[in-house]
Amino acid sequence: MGCLALMSFLPTRRERQRRQFGHRQIQRDGGSIASLPKIESVQCQDGDNSQADKVIGFDLILPEDILRRIHALLPMKDAARAACISRAFLGSWRSRPNLTFREEIFGLNKNAAAGVDTTMDLMYILDRCSQNDITRDFINKIEHILQNHSGIGVKALKLELYHCNGIDSCYIDGWLHAAVTPGIEEFTLIGPGVIKSNYDFPCSVLFDRGLNSIRFLQVSYCAFHPAVDLGCLTSLTQLHLCAVRITTDELELLISKSFSLECLKLVYCDEITRVKIPCLLEQLNSLQVIGCHRVRAVESYAPNLFTFHLDGILVPISFGNPLQVKNLEVSFAYEVNVVSYACTNLLSMVPNVEAVTIHSPHEIDNTPMMPGKFLHLKYLHVCFGLVASSPAYDHLSLISFLDASPSLETFILSVTENRTDHGLVFGEPFHPRQVLGYRHENLKSLKINGFSSERSMVELVYHILENAPSLEGLTLDTTNGAARCYLGNPGKCTKMLDDRFVEARKALLAVRTYIAGRVPRGVKLSVVEPCSRCHAGEIQDAEFINRIRFVV
Repeated sequence: MGCLALMSFLPTRRERQRRQFGHRQIQRDGGSIASLPKIESVQCQDGDNSQADKVIGFDLILPEDILRRIHALLPMKDAARAACISRAFLGSWRSRPNLTFREEIFGLNKNAAAGVDTTMDLMYILDRCSQNDITRDFINKIEHILQNHSGIGVKALKLELYHCNGIDSCYIDGWLHAAVTPGIEEFTLIGPGVIKSNYDFPCSVLFDRGLNSIRFLQVSYCAFHPAVDLGCLTSLTQLHLCAVRITTDELELLISKSFSLECLKLVYCDEITRVKIPCLLEQLNSLQVIGCHRVRAVESYAPNLFTFHLDGILVPISFGNPLQVKNLEVSFAYEVNVVSYACTNLLSMVPNVEAVTIHSPHEIDNTPMMPGKFLHLKYLHVCFGLVASSPAYDHLSLISFLDASPSLETFILSVTENRTDHGLVFGEPFHPRQVLGYRHENLKSLKINGFSSERSMVELVYHILENAPSLEGLTLDTTNGAARCYLGNPGKCTKMLDDRFVEARKALLAVRTYIAGRVPRGVKLSVVEPCSRCHAGEIQDAEFINRIRFVV
């Protein structure tokens, strides 16, 4: 909301005069009213906009606490503009609880809204900041904003400087000292390239000032070395570390001082070799270890861990209370047959799991028979990579996984790339294999991303249609993740590669020939096809178009 838009909500001159007349009339009659704050005019400039240059004066009719609340909810740029036309907003700007600094606010992105400075000219546009370099003028403006903040009442501070280069670490330290105040609850520092040298995050600033108040902490791309003598973060509930240089011992020290921790997320922290969660973290319910390739073991003794996400390499995993784990996601980038491993080993560790997501880049062996039952599993998402779709893998073998999950309601199969040079459903009479004894009584939704004309995939859909009496929806996406159309604009559509488009046409024909007629009444069939307008010129056979283009 800019200045002019905000002005539309302000009282007109006639309304102000009527209020002033009413105020004087009450005083003459001997009555009394609560005095309303008088707002003096403040000049507002916005380039060559003469209307914005006019002097504005008005009486506020809302209590100060409500005005401050409204101002705090505005985006930072709009809040600064509002301070142009209101002394009340100018006062609340100096004690604004939420300070967010990101690229579009700073003017680094030429296509984004420019930032503003509230010291001398709130509407000055930072158009001299280039995409790859931050000038001294830009640094001065950040410091002006922070220096003119009273340092009181800051609840959330975000420094999101993704592509900012050339800032010396002393400036970062200065900004933290100015903005991190007692009572701060949320702090975020993100910025690849923001640090000119190896930046060492000043933990003492955060611990000394936010020791008893900080609830959310997110730090990226720097060194983070908490000292032994630092106090406990008694209020910290969420800790996110991304590409942070922190050792195993320092991490254990940090989380051991965070008794209220509920969510711990570690991403690309390459100095960590082990993740060990103590039993003292009784509130921890979510643990995510992503891309930490030096980790060799994950041990969680947190009694109430609900969600566990491991992405990296296959390592020993142990849970102090495995019965509490209900949401599980695993992805091992360099391993083979992850689905088989999860079925035979991992899932048996968490018998009460309700939602499972498995990413397998190299699934070659067929899914084995399950050694037990996953009685509580309701959601299953299996993601296959490039090699997963080789002729060696039989998609129909996944029904053993479904059969071991009698409570399953949603099944999603995602295939990154199908190689259908072998085992096509076309070319010979189709006689789907009958697998007896498998029923999926509670399955309601089936979705296949990257559906192809590969025979075993068609057989999988055929089998589920025949043995899932509760099925309500079937979605077959033939685009293999390619964008159909950019916001409905075919001119901006990312067209599929020629080979993928050919495979998509074959998949559509397979749906019409072998699946559409088998869909029971009451089951909604949705077929996602490539954007016909973007690829219309590549299809010469009009009869073929009529056979494959449909969405039910």
